Amino acid sequence: MLSPNNQTIVATLVFDTSLNLTTEAGVPVSSVQVNLKYQGDPTYTPSSDSDDDSSGNSSISKIALIFSYGNIVPDSAYLDGSDKPTNLDPTTASSLLTKLTTDATVTSLLGGNSAGTIALLPTFEINKTATTSGLLTDVPSATVCFLVGAEIKTLSGLKKIEDIAPGEVIVTYRQGKEIPQKTTSICKKRVIVSSFEDYPVRIKAHALADNVPYNDLLLTEEHCIFLDGDLIPVRMLLNQHSIVRENSVRDYDIYHVECGNHEIICANGVYAETYLDTAHQLGHDGNLITIGRKTWARDAVAPLGARRDIAEPIWRKIAQRSGLTQTLPAAVDDPDLHIVTDTGMDVRPYRVREHYYLFMLPENIKHIHLVSRTFRPSDVIGPFIDDRRNLGVLVDDVRLFYDDECVTLETPFQDSSLLGWDVMEASHCRWTSGSALLPIGRTSVPCVLSLHVQQAGPYLAEGDMFADQSDVQPMMAA
Repeated sequence: MLSPNNQTIVATLVFDTSLNLTTEAGVPVSSVQVNLKYQGDPTYTPSSDSDDDSSGNSSISKIALIFSYGNIVPDSAYLDGSDKPTNLDPTTASSLLTKLTTDATVTSLLGGNSAGTIALLPTFEINKTATTSGLLTDVPSATVCFLVGAEIKTLSGLKKIEDIAPGEVIVTYRQGKEIPQKTTSICKKRVIVSSFEDYPVRIKAHALADNVPYNDLLLTEEHCIFLDGDLIPVRMLLNQHSIVRENSVRDYDIYHVECGNHEIICANGVYAETYLDTAHQLGHDGNLITIGRKTWARDAVAPLGARRDIAEPIWRKIAQRSGLTQTLPAAVDDPDLHIVTDTGMDVRPYRVREHYYLFMLPENIKHIHLVSRTFRPSDVIGPFIDDRRNLGVLVDDVRLFYDDECVTLETPFQDSSLLGWDVMEASHCRWTSGSALLPIGRTSVPCVLSLHVQQAGPYLAEGDMFADQSDVQPMMAA
């Protein structure tokens, strides 16, 4: 993996004898493994170099090492069959780099700061079908995919996503103009539903406008669609009426389509994004080797519209178009806060007053768990809230009283790794996640635990939504 601590890329090169490559000792070299060291900012300029066959289809592509604003320099070389490095003759090595240059000049390779490409021989055939992808399921951008049946606009007309081959030209859109772009990869993956978020999202026909989409479009929840100048994750537009979770499926195939750049394409009449790989610093797309990690800030075709002030007005417009009535999910304010001791004892508060919860703890207790209901802001306020944390209660003061002493417990506000607590807040408070560990030291006598809860809930009423996370009720929260 290319990183600031590891900037060497290994490539095996087979040379024609006409190159006259030699070692410093003058020994002719016909096959050598050269370690090329990348020097510069680890970013890249997407590029490809392919040859068209007689039918006009791209069938052969050179493996390309893409870089920009940096230099590729020889680091060390290993002769064929040798495990010891050797030095190449500087003159012949320079000629070698000149020979390998396709889209760059010797200056840009050896001493300049221009973008360039080194084509590494020999050439290989491009895979004509979608490859089985090793997508990272814990990276949001890695699950930006279409489901089977999505019709993509190509130069030859509409084509289903599963029938598009790598290297095929599709139609992309920038500033209202259609721009043909070649796909660099089409990857396929089988998804087995193991959590609520694994269910795909269905945008029903005419949900966004008349004939948009013209047929139902199925996407993964993180896939962004282009609306009013922003890319909005489709999960933030769920209304359980015209944009819904397809919770009847248990497994399905997904496809992602990637171009050299992040692009907007047309799927079933909906403007949607292509795949943007923000997870890998050294990536392989077919025969293309790229250096650098893409980012939303630098490489996205449009801004990410995940803020409430952007997503909510669009959500409301779509919801109103569908005829959705203004209803709120049933909610309760009682957190059902209680304590479970390290011996398994369930302790309920004996007094609750002005957000202070008082518990009587027995002796010989070393740690406890603060247990409560949980809620997700995106559930109780609306999906246009990009906050899907499971939150319990917001605690800002913890004290133990025994005999005539009072001990303030600061561990929750100092230990960021404490289990069952959410991230540290800027102020002196912290959310639990529903079952939060609280070390109290071994109690030698019975004592009273005091908790001040700054905020609790609102929580979805039992059975309203997440008793089984399968029936998302419509929301029109203010």
